[in-house]
Order: sequence, then C-alpha cells, then structure tokens
Amino acid sequence: MEAFIFYQIKSACCLGLFSLVYLLLIRNLTFYRLNRFYLLSAMILSFVIPAVTIRMPAADRAGGLNIMLDTITINASVDGLDPTLVRPWTAWIKYIYPAVSLVFAGFLIQQLMGLWAIIRRHGIQRKDRMLWVTIPDNLPAFSFFNILFISFSASGDLKGNPVIRHEMAHARQFHSVDILLAEIIKIVQWFNPFIYIIRRLLKETHEYLADETVLEQNSDPAGYRLLLLSQVFGIQPGISNSFNYSLIKKRFTMMSKEKSPLIRQVRYLLALPLALLLIFIFGCREAASSLGNESAGKQGTAAVNNLKAGNESGIADDSIYIKVDEMPRFQGGEIENVLLYVQQHIIYPEAAKKSHIQGKVYVQFIVNELGNVVDAKVNKSVVKVEKDENAVVVAGYKDKDMQGIKDAAKELDEEAVRVISSMPAWEPGKKDGKPVKVSFTIPIKFVLQ
Repeated sequence: MEAFIFYQIKSACCLGLFSLVYLLLIRNLTFYRLNRFYLLSAMILSFVIPAVTIRMPAADRAGGLNIMLDTITINASVDGLDPTLVRPWTAWIKYIYPAVSLVFAGFLIQQLMGLWAIIRRHGIQRKDRMLWVTIPDNLPAFSFFNILFISFSASGDLKGNPVIRHEMAHARQFHSVDILLAEIIKIVQWFNPFIYIIRRLLKETHEYLADETVLEQNSDPAGYRLLLLSQVFGIQPGISNSFNYSLIKKRFTMMSKEKSPLIRQVRYLLALPLALLLIFIFGCREAASSLGNESAGKQGTAAVNNLKAGNESGIADDSIYIKVDEMPRFQGGEIENVLLYVQQHIIYPEAAKKSHIQGKVYVQFIVNELGNVVDAKVNKSVVKVEKDENAVVVAGYKDKDMQGIKDAAKELDEEAVRVISSMPAWEPGKKDGKPVKVSFTIPIKFVLQ
C-alpha cells in the first residue's frame, strides 16, 4: 500500500510540473493541435514516468541496505501498563482513498447514465453520416463521441448551422476521448488539483479547435461571434462537449489573435528535458537501490550489515536481498500485517515506564528461505543514540542513577527484539523463482503519555 501511495504522489508531481510548463509557456499559443497533444501526453507520461526504472551502475552501498518499514508508535500511560496501539497512517489511507475514488466513479457513471436516458427518451437518428438526438429547444447543443444532441429547430440544417458544425468538429476530432480519459484519471487522482486544471485546459483547447474548424468554413467571422453571444445558457452533462459559454470572452480573443510564429513551437520541446529529469529523479533512484542490493548480494551475507543467516534449505545462493521478484508476505497479506502484529504483541517495559523513558528502536531482521525470522538485532539503539531525535528522553530526572536509567532504557531494545524474533513464519521472498533471504528494518517508537 505504501508503494502505491508514493507512486501516486510521484505521478501527481509529474502532472503538476507539466501543467505549470503549459500554463507559463504554451497556453496562449495558437497551435491548438499541439496544445491538445501536449496535454494528453502530460496525463499519460505522468503515470508512466514513476513506473520507469533506469538501470545504472550503482556504488557499493551494501553496508546500510535494508527495507525500511513504517514506524510503529507504542503509547503507554506512566501510571499503568496499558499500551494504546496506533494503526499506521497507511492503514487509514487504505480505506479513505478507495472510498473517495468510488464516489467520483459514481459521478461518472451517473453522467453516462444521464446521457443514455436522454438517448432512450428522444431516440437516435442517422443523418449525413452522423448520429443525432433531438432535444428540447431550451437546451444547448452538445456532443458525445459521434452523437450530436441538437434542438428540433436546428436539426433541419445540419451543415449550414455554425453551432452544429461546431459540435460536429468536436465529434469528428474525438474530443470526448480526451475528456473521458481525464475523468478516469480524476477517479484515481482525485486529491491532485492539477488533474482538474488539465481537464479544464483540455476543454478550453477543444473549443479553440472547434472554433477554428467553423471559421475555416465560414466567411463571416463576425456573424459567428454574434451567434455565440445570442446563445442562452443551459445545463448539459459534464463529460460531453458543449457550445461552451463560459469561455466566450477568451474564445473571442483567440479568434482574433494572430497566428503564433512557428519558431515558438520550440517551447513544446521543453517537455522533453522535463520528462527526462523526472525519469532520472524517480527511476534512477529506485534502480540504484535495486542494483546496490544485487551488488551486495554477490559479496555474501557479510556485505549487508554483517548479517548471517543459516542456509537451512541447502540453496547455494546465500545472499541477502532488499528487492526481489516476489517480496516476503506475512500471514498472507501486505506489510501492514507486520505492523499490526508488533502492535498487538509488544509490551512497554515496566522499568522503562517507571524511569519515564521513551525513544525509538530500529530492529533489523532477516526473513530466510524458509520464511523464518532470524538474526533479529538492534540496528539503532535507544540507549546508545545521543543528541538526535531518537535519544533517550527521561522526564523528571537529572544525572542521578544514570546507570539504572540506561539499564531500564535497554529493556526497550530487548522488548523490540523479543517481539520481532517471536513472529511466526512468513511466505519467503523469491528471486528468479528461488526462495532467498530478505533483510528488513522496522522502527518502533515508544512514547509515554
């Protein structure tokens, strides 16, 4: 779940950067087809780039490689042994994110059903190689894919009416595909403000393209502008292409604007270095971790934090990995099950509570080829760390009896190792179809209320 969350955050960052480039450098250019291509490419690349991995040579960083899990916070009252278990933040997102996505998916389905209801109510006809549905005169014309929704008074002249030609341009240029794609992305990235901006910019570009098509066929631009002003506001489904009134002022400006010089098409090329930069930031970082792990694995167990795990299965490969083809699974589920297990079985040491001691313990362990948890040990201790956020915190004590306080603090380390060592067997990780050892580190934070 955590990997999915970070993927979505990376995707949102990509979409945001592409949107800013468009707003600052491209939006006012009159190359409308290129503008449309840029916006569609921005949406697609924003989902592809975070998934790209560039394999580059990595430095030997074996000494500190392991998979870092979410921090587990163990709260306890000073007066009694009553730990309050705190669910990891990813557990809450696991429920909130799909719930909101389902709401947006419901809105999209409702709009599609509304269009279907209009078609069933008024019927669909074919004329001049176009499908069209007659709607009441008080509703504006709009289109969805190759279906025109036009009023009865306008249906007699499909070719001569500029409004109808405008909607036919939407249909023939497949603008509904763009809007539907944006709606689907909005379902999975409802938290990203830039998807709403991209959607609006796409609709704006569609209007410019349709206007351009009408003006190429119409020798009376002034009459076409007057027709825009004479239209009455109406309501239509949000996923359709309509004769958009909210953009009239800007559309007038773009209609009368001189064509942008061809040299300004160079601005679109700025998207290429931006895309390469994002690939380098997101892709190469992950590849370096993976390659560093493989390099460490070839040096044996001593190369990875000096860990040693018995090769009970008899498999020749005694390497330790942090990234494999199939990651270990605990109790048939995701990594959140590990966090919940620790929360449910750990006990805040009584001596540490009496001494008012709290802090963070980093426990490193290995899931071996048989799925057993072995070599659990403290990677970073509450007792030894000083002058940082993980240092021992002793409330109400000065320098007296510091040895006793350190002994009590050491119990936090021992309790963390005890719980990790007592975990039942996992499903082992696999690389190239063979079970292998995988190293993990889990931070456990003890907090007194």
